[in-house]
Amino acid sequence: MASKPPRDSELEAILEKVREVRNFDFRNYKRATLQRRIERRMQATRCRTRSAYLALLERDPVEVTTLVSSMLIKLTSFFRDREVWQTLEQSLVELIRQRPEKELRIWSAGCATGEEAYSLAIAAAEALGPGNPGPELKVFGTDVDEDAIATARRGVYSPEQLENVSPERLARFFVRTGNSYTVRKEIRRGVVFGVNNLVSDAPVSRIDLLLCRNVFIYLDSDLQKRVLARFQFALRRNGLLVLGRSELIPFAARLFRPVDLSRRIYRKDGDVEVSTTTQDRLPPEPSSLPRLIEPAVIDTERPFLRNLLDSQPCPTIATDNDGTVTLWNRAAARLWNRNEGDVLGKKLSALGLG
Repeated sequence: MASKPPRDSELEAILEKVREVRNFDFRNYKRATLQRRIERRMQATRCRTRSAYLALLERDPVEVTTLVSSMLIKLTSFFRDREVWQTLEQSLVELIRQRPEKELRIWSAGCATGEEAYSLAIAAAEALGPGNPGPELKVFGTDVDEDAIATARRGVYSPEQLENVSPERLARFFVRTGNSYTVRKEIRRGVVFGVNNLVSDAPVSRIDLLLCRNVFIYLDSDLQKRVLARFQFALRRNGLLVLGRSELIPFAARLFRPVDLSRRIYRKDGDVEVSTTTQDRLPPEPSSLPRLIEPAVIDTERPFLRNLLDSQPCPTIATDNDGTVTLWNRAAARLWNRNEGDVLGKKLSALGLG
């Protein structure tokens, strides 16, 4: 296995300064993206070297905030990628048909300044029919950028930001205020915005439809897996996950069933239907049953299963038949302030966790 290239000490020092001042941890974000964003700020501040820029960060906390904002820039707009939205509009109708008297919960994760979250609320209102949305619709828009969330809560956008909104939708769901447009209160009251870090904060729960587009392109593979595992926890059975077109992540297909891979739409497995063509490719039933779990399978799947458990926000402990601890995930370690190495092999009853 090829070793990872050595980290750039000056770049790491800049990221550490950001973590120290603003508590944003970018250490597992893709380095090429971070380097481009830092270089843009260096040009804007006329710093010729990273050491000079680091010195600026040391004496100017405002520049740290500006750097964080530039790192969190995410391209967004209303109803971006029309083909995906056409599919989503059909999916919303089906979700409402399946849940006629229950709350419909939608999450726009990494919502930036709110365009996608409001687009989801508008599409859901149309699917629900005249007089809607009502109290049965809840759209959650989250992002790590506090300034972006503040903008989203205001719900005020320029004509340029609304270029993908049809005249009919513009008239129905927006109010003209001077040279800008404000999302009508009927839509705004169905959308809840909040600051949320997808990597470290607990996910929104019981979600029917989850959009997280063009966020994973900034994360390395370990963080991608961790966030996807949290999404798997957040979604209801048969809930839908939508990623960005440029985000083809093999791990996603291990946690979710691809519904429309070209549009990066996945479903949390419920009762998976096996098509005839797939069934034709399945091997025949063996004449004698094999061992339930082969050692080779355990070795292959162990990192995947461990990553899944450590990604869960709920403390998870496992014991054998004698009550000896055999598993202790990260959430358990945080809750009881005990590392896994301190408790494995010990009797659960002797740990005094009550």
